[in-house]
Amino acid sequence: MKLGFFTSVDVYIKLFKNVIEITRLDTGESIKEKAIKNFSNNKLVFAEFENGEVSIKSVLNTLFKNEFKFPPTLNTIIQVIELNEEELSSVEERALIDSCNHANSKDTIVIKHNRPISNSQALDMLKSKKRVK
Repeated sequence: MKLGFFTSVDVYIKLFKNVIEITRLDTGESIKEKAIKNFSNNKLVFAEFENGEVSIKSVLNTLFKNEFKFPPTLNTIIQVIELNEEELSSVEERALIDSCNHANSKDTIVIKHNRPISNSQALDMLKSKKRVK
């Protein structure tokens, strides 16, 4: 078991209506789970901040299993896939960043459009800290 606070892990989070998919970019392992408590409504995928945050942490715990003694520091790409007809508002973007920060993300990049990107594109973005609009 590794100590998590000395480890940095790159992850790509895709949000759907009450579903979260998180991919570890170092291993390619991906987990998709339905929310413990609904975080979406008819207009927004990430409408209930606390429920969304709990769900993100739950999926991360499943993804990391018992690999780390403490949660690792994350570098995160996060994207809303459903109910995102236009670019995200600054309020939605801030809620996503804050939730990732509460899940131990050091760096968070929000993709504002709804077209999924490849894992290699996500990794390249994290390495270059380039934001996609």
